[in-house]
Amino acid sequence: MEVKQFNEKQDTLVISGLHVAINRNERAIEDEENVKYEYDVEEFDVDKREDIDKEVEAHMLFLLHEYDKSKAVNCFYLNNEPFWLDKATRVGLKLRFEAEKKANKTETILWMSGFALSILVDTGLQMLYQLEIYASACYDCTAQHEANIKTLSRSIEKAEYDFTMGYPTKLSFVL
Repeated sequence: MEVKQFNEKQDTLVISGLHVAINRNERAIEDEENVKYEYDVEEFDVDKREDIDKEVEAHMLFLLHEYDKSKAVNCFYLNNEPFWLDKATRVGLKLRFEAEKKANKTETILWMSGFALSILVDTGLQMLYQLEIYASACYDCTAQHEANIKTLSRSIEKAEYDFTMGYPTKLSFVL
């Protein structure tokens, strides 16, 4: 993706021969006398004109999955600091906290980005349960967006599709 400025508004989908440009996230930039328009621009070439629709779809699915992996989705706040725990880490911590609980331990240490945080075992488990529900809701949202993109019939509809909508609100925990 490249950020580009234009003197005039741009169409979302611009096809010039075998070159395709998708202009997303329009922002008006005002200077002293003019208004310019800034876009996140995705550009690519296709081999044949009849491949444009499938290539636009593939590109939008790529962008969707990049968004799904980004901090826009994979993030929660702990003491107002952004973090993420991948699935394997969440599962490992859950097993640890459950084992500590069975051993009648009530408090443990949670290591986040090199910092040790004292946490009640039950609080840690509740936090992990909420994170798992959040991650599952994000997965479902991404899967729905993927299905939606695939069912759209026109390239312009695919290019204009807003796959950033509908994700759950990020979680925030205070210890």
